[in-house]
Order: sequence, then structure tokens, then C-alpha cells
Amino acid sequence: MMELHKISRRSFLEATALSGAAAVFSHPLSGGLVSTASAAEAPIAAAAEEETKIVKTCCRACIHNCGVLAHVRNGRVVKLEGNPEYPMSKGALCAKALSGVSALYHPNRNKYPLLRVGKRGENKWRRISWNEAIDIIAKKMETVRHEYGAEAVLVTTGGGGNPAFRGIPRFCNAFGTPNWYEPGCAQCYLPRTLAYDMMYGGPSTSIADESAREIYNPNSAIKTLVLWGTDASYSCTAGGGRALVELRAKGVRTISIDPRFQPDAAKADIWLPIRPGTDVALMLGWARYIIEKDLYDHEFVMKWTNLPYLVNATTKRLVRASDLDSAGDAKTFVVWDAKTNSPKPIKYPWDDALDPVLDGEFEWAGVKYRTGFNALRERCSPWTLEATAKECWLDPKKIEEAILMYADGPAGISLGVATDQTPNSVQAAMGSVILNALMGNVERPGALMQRNPSSNVVPAGSLATRCSYLLPEGQLTKRLGSNEHKGLLQWDAGQPSAILNAILTGKPYPLKVWLERSGNKFGVNGNASSWVPALEKMDLVVHMYILQVVKRSLKAQKRSRHF
Repeated sequence: MMELHKISRRSFLEATALSGAAAVFSHPLSGGLVSTASAAEAPIAAAAEEETKIVKTCCRACIHNCGVLAHVRNGRVVKLEGNPEYPMSKGALCAKALSGVSALYHPNRNKYPLLRVGKRGENKWRRISWNEAIDIIAKKMETVRHEYGAEAVLVTTGGGGNPAFRGIPRFCNAFGTPNWYEPGCAQCYLPRTLAYDMMYGGPSTSIADESAREIYNPNSAIKTLVLWGTDASYSCTAGGGRALVELRAKGVRTISIDPRFQPDAAKADIWLPIRPGTDVALMLGWARYIIEKDLYDHEFVMKWTNLPYLVNATTKRLVRASDLDSAGDAKTFVVWDAKTNSPKPIKYPWDDALDPVLDGEFEWAGVKYRTGFNALRERCSPWTLEATAKECWLDPKKIEEAILMYADGPAGISLGVATDQTPNSVQAAMGSVILNALMGNVERPGALMQRNPSSNVVPAGSLATRCSYLLPEGQLTKRLGSNEHKGLLQWDAGQPSAILNAILTGKPYPLKVWLERSGNKFGVNGNASSWVPALEKMDLVVHMYILQVVKRSLKAQKRSRHF
């Protein structure tokens, strides 16, 4: 009897041909019965096997872009496997990537455009040519641009994992409309990228989004990795999840802060099952302990953060040289100089002639000042281990154990979507930057915060540019919701609620054309039913998606449950 693990496709065909068997099986993609090769067909099948071509490509089922080898036979993809040459996944693929063949040849896969012929909601369609579809869309867009302005065209898309994500804003900028949105960006990733860009000027430390590049460095000096609301073993199995396995094998310690006992928590040295939504409280508790126990990196904090800079105690704003002297430079910050016992402008990045005070409160010319460090210490002061543990539903001893492990660096904190999806989303991202900065875990060997990572294994610039310069002058100020939600400007995006209001009211201007790609806004928008009347107000709605949703009878659904 053959051993199962040694049976190849060819040997299987030869065995069935010799035995005269004609096996029959049901295939979910074929929709019918398919018989295997007979004895006479075996040589043909073997020849086809030898003619299989390997095409190098990548998966875009998520943002991670894992390398893929597509096996193509007679113009058809028959198998997908990981590309061992790809430095992040090293030949590994997750189940979602491996299911790409099913998505490609799904029976409901759209192969041509459909034009609605009945009323909206009747699900009546007529097949048209690609040229006809493009003509209809282009002519309507041109008509609307001429009558109402390019801003009357709205384009929406799905999340960052979909193919050519930045192609949507690039298209909008080229056409001249400032109005596009992706509903999840403000609740997924943008709070982190916004905070890290403003406070650090570099990428965030998200593993799933390719930003934590240091974990792929085979010679990384990192000793402790904090997985704060992220679980790479789930979110990016083939890339970040694989890298974490290798890091643990090398002795890197991990701390998982997650209410769920997910795989990375199960493998962690310390698991803190935090109460959901209390992440900022825990971060303040960590910062208080680090400052109180004098664990922070004094030199880094003094020379490479704004914590020694003076803050006006009344306005809460950083003091500039121009605030002390009208002739002073408005771009130069001020410290309290111990040598002269007075406020002094400090040259960037340092001035050996000064002796800045890190922690203190002062008064000069009737104005009260304090250092940034002093303000941070006061903000953290209520969050003792006991108070933090009570708020976060944790054991204070476990919190302390985790802080001490993190302080024994080099270390890094990686945030996930969990902290994005709370009212304190940006504050949580700011807290992680502060903790990394206090410990000096910034652009040093083993730190996650790296603008110039020591490892070159991660492809740079995996997403094409948005080409923001193509947007005509004056159009940016028309972007709906950007004045109220300025953080969205980081992605050149509009704000869904402001766009909805403009559609319903026609103010400040109407929207007439809606191009939706790679998503289902009635499944992901908040209060999705409120978009139904908005849909009725559009002159043209175009939905671009790979699958056609077909209404089926209950009997048909029951028959297909085994697929």
C-alpha cells in the first residue's frame, strides 16, 4: 500500500489508470461532476503537468503583500504557494491568500459590466460591453463636472488591503474632485500614523502594516516586544506572525496586552488581559512608574525630546524665542537655563553653552512656566499601580512585572487596530510614542521606531503615490469634512458624515455621481440605513466589485451549504 505522503498527482493518475478506476467527485467551482483521467488520458495529463508555468506575483488580500508563486497551466491558475524569495513571508502564506484561486474562479465572479434596467433595488440587469460602460461613466462625469464642478463626483473604496488602494485618491486628484473616502481609515491605522508622524516624524510601529521593520532584521538587538492590542499571529500570519516565531526562538521576550487569550497571548512571557478601552490609563500608569523609579533614558529625554522645553502654564503652549523677545526666532524653543537661572532659547538639536533643567516650575517677568517633563509627570501622577490596576482590571504586580521587562531594552511597543477603535485612539498612539521616547527606544539598534531600519528586507514604498499635486488649485478647500476633521488630510480623505450631509441637503454643494470600488458601504458605514435616501439622490451610481451578489431561494441556499 502506498504511503499517502509519497503520492504525487502523477503517481495517483498512473495508479487509477492501471486499476481502470474512473473516480468521480463534486467540485465547488465546477458546479457539476468531473471524472478523473482514464488510462488513455494519463499521458496527456502528465504532459500538462510538465507545461505548468510559475508566475511570480503577490497577494493583496491584506496590506502585507506576501510573495506568491502562481502555478499556471493552459492559461489557468491551478495552485498558489508562497514565494521563498520574498523576505518577509519567506514562502509562507495564510489561508486567505491560498484561497485566491477560489476567488479568481468563483461562479459569481463578474466578467463583464451590467447595466441596471429596472428600478433601483429590483435587481434587474443587462449585460453591456466594456466600451459602453466606460462611455456612460465618462460622459456623465464630464457633464457633472461642467454643470456642478468636479467636486460633485464622489469616489469611495474599501480598506487598505484592497488592490491599488492609493489608485482611488490618485484618480480623484487627476479628475479634480477632492471627495473620496474609505470608511475605516479613521478607525483603522490613521490614528497611529497621524500621532507618529506629528510626534516623531517617522512611521508607526504596526506589524500588520509593514511598519515594524525591525522584527524582520535577523540580527536585531531587540530584547522585549510589547504587542499592545495587536496579534500578528492572526492579523498577518505569514509575515509578522512568522517573524514573531523566529524572534521568540532567539530569546526575545513578548508582552501581550489584549483582553483575548489569542495565540500571541498564549505564547507571551506576560499577558495583561486589559479591560477594553482603558489602554491610555495603562500607558499613563507605565509612564508614572518609569519616571518615579528613574528608569527613563536621561540623555535621550534631555537631548532628543521636547520635554526640557518650557510651556506657558496659562496657555499650555510651548514657549518660543519670539515670546520672550519680539526679535526672537519663532521657530526656536526655550529652556530654563540653570547657569543663568532664566529662560533661554536653545539651538537645535543642542547647545553646550546652556544647562537646561528637565523638571521644574518657574516664573519670569510675571509669566509662569513649567517644563514639558514637569507637565507629563503631573499628568501621570494619579496613575499609581493600584489605581491603574483597578481601572484596567489587572493585577498590579503583573503590571509592574511588564514595565520592568519593557524597561530592560532595547524594546518596542507595537500597536494594533484595537487602540484605534476607541474614543482615545490618537491619545493611545501618542502614549506609545511617549513610552518609547522615555526609554530611548527610538532609532537605536533593536528599537521599532525606525525611519532607517537596519534591515533592508522590507520592500519600501509598496503602495503607489496619491499624486496629490494633480488636484487643481482651490479644490482642496472644498473637501467635505476636512476642516472639522483635519487628521483625515493625512490621507487626502473626506469625512463620511459630512459627505452624507452634503448629498442629502445639497449644501455646501450637491454630489451627483458616486463611484464605489471594492467595498460595501451599506455593510460598513455607521448607521448604514441613513445612506439609503442619499443613494436615491445620485444621478449615477457605479459599483465596482469582483463578485456579483445573487438573490437565491431558500432551497438553493440549503443546497449550497456544503460549499
